[in-house]
Amino acid sequence: MRRKFVLAMSAIALAFALIGCPDNGTTTPVIERFYGTAGGVTYVLIITDGSSFELRVGNEISTGTATLSGGTWTLTPTGGQAFT
Repeated sequence: MRRKFVLAMSAIALAFALIGCPDNGTTTPVIERFYGTAGGVTYVLIITDGSSFELRVGNEISTGTATLSGGTWTLTPTGGQAFT
């Protein structure tokens, strides 16, 4: 699981565009949204309400908490270790 997060964050850093608009179908405000594709796999990272995230890697979804410090997001997967 950690490998997927590291790969996703690397792909995000290289190729993703930021779109800060509401996530259709929810009432939770989207703070940050990143999209990208690497190795034929689609990655979507959504940070909502400034304290949680959802990472979609292909058909898999992971969630956890998100904190912003000095312009850098730190993501902590549910039951996992934090990474930036």
